[in-house]
Amino acid sequence: MCFECELLQVIPVGTANLVLGKVLHIFVEDGLLDSRLRMDFDKLSAIGRLAGTSYSRIRDRLQFADEGFFPSDSRGTINREVFP
Repeated sequence: MCFECELLQVIPVGTANLVLGKVLHIFVEDGLLDSRLRMDFDKLSAIGRLAGTSYSRIRDRLQFADEGFFPSDSRGTINREVFP
């Protein structure tokens, strides 16, 4: 999976930069999405960037109960009347 982005702005923050961009396209390898276009995270084998040169493998996933931030039904589907 990869993203094609357009650079919008680079903002100096101390000795680093905050880079803002817009995602133009998302490319997903065949077989990573199911029939409902949901990502199969077991097949993805994702890594995440922490800070500097540190990265993390994503081996465990946690799921928290919906606290009502996004109104959804019992299956976790967003209510399209609230969020069209």
